Amino acid sequence: MQSIYGSPSARQTLPLLSRVAALALLGLSLSYNVLFLVFGNGFTPVMLTIPIFAVLALVVASGWKWAPIVAGTLSVVLLLPELPLWRGHFADETGVFLINVVFNPVLFVVAIVTSFGAGLQNLRGSHEEPAWLLGLLTAALGLVLTGTAFGIFLRG
Repeated sequence: MQSIYGSPSARQTLPLLSRVAALALLGLSLSYNVLFLVFGNGFTPVMLTIPIFAVLALVVASGWKWAPIVAGTLSVVLLLPELPLWRGHFADETGVFLINVVFNPVLFVVAIVTSFGAGLQNLRGSHEEPAWLLGLLTAALGLVLTGTAFGIFLRG
């Protein structure tokens, strides 16, 4: 297994994009866990995605060179079946609405973009912080705050 650090014994800090990708994947695992445990949305796809995203987060955090590309690709594959169902979540109760319509789409976008960005960084061998990362995270935070306000105040 080839590490992004060169030799297997070299221990360095994980690049920022890889850390953000791992956190977004972990966030997806946790949000599906909340859907399953708290709101009782325990259908099979939710139960399957919980360990998948947790394992993807661990693999990205391991420092394996190809892990971000694999995680980004699997995130896209796991997102595709959810797209037709997205409109149906607008009628859900507020908590389920917030997770399915506000948090998960933002986490998917952050996970996919940062995973592919981290994969490109690993292939190039550079680990500088990209200029677009702050804008992406600021936009994600803005979407989450706006969506949460919409979900809580306008929906009751």
